[in-house]
Amino acid sequence: MAKGTIKGGTTGGGANSIYITDSTPLSSSSDTGGSSDSSSFGTATGTTGTLAPPEIMVPVGTILPTSSSLALKDGDIVECSVTQDDTGKVIANVSKVIPGGTAYVTNQSNLTVTAGQSALVKNGASVTGKVTVDGGTLIITEASKAAGNLQLLNGGFVLCEDNSVISGTDFKVDGSNGTLIIRNCKVNGKLSTGGNKVVTLISNTHQKDITSTNDGTVTIQQNNISGNLTVTGAASCNTTNNTVSGTVNTPGCPA
Repeated sequence: MAKGTIKGGTTGGGANSIYITDSTPLSSSSDTGGSSDSSSFGTATGTTGTLAPPEIMVPVGTILPTSSSLALKDGDIVECSVTQDDTGKVIANVSKVIPGGTAYVTNQSNLTVTAGQSALVKNGASVTGKVTVDGGTLIITEASKAAGNLQLLNGGFVLCEDNSVISGTDFKVDGSNGTLIIRNCKVNGKLSTGGNKVVTLISNTHQKDITSTNDGTVTIQQNNISGNLTVTGAASCNTTNNTVSGTVNTPGCPA
């Protein structure tokens, strides 16, 4: 099963999409009533009845269309299965809403998101003070803004996308075993990361240095960086197609 945060939901039910924030592989074929081989899609019928398509893994941060009869609203935390039909379409089948999700569409002061909580900041809203993600999930989207410093702790999940802005002077994500995904955003301050599972920076404008030390999977691609780029000690890394005004120190990374 996987977990995610809803975007495009309404109080009347339904949703446009879901951000996958935690994706767990199948433990056995019995979980889906069929083979766990992700190449086996579609529906099988026979004397045993109809078999559900097998669940598949998708990277965290993936945005998928949703299917559910449940009432879903923006910011909801949900449990879902991710499957692929015989046409190749991947969809998140939402089965459960988990309390703790909140959507913010107006300006906020300080914001803290703890374990079991999810915050969706959208519609151009700003968080004007410090933002702390302590084991929870934060998604900044639709040209919204984190105006203060942002801190990621204790396995938290942060995703910034869709022309949003992180404008704090010092964005430090150190030793948290967390997930940081920034794509199509502007980052005004220095970004330092270390000890995280995933660091993904794609198609952003970075106004200052980027430093990654001892992170897990590091992907830094297609960014404009007004400063230095340093990646050391990553378990795996890719730093291709960046424009960097300063020095580049990424030993062992494709560049």
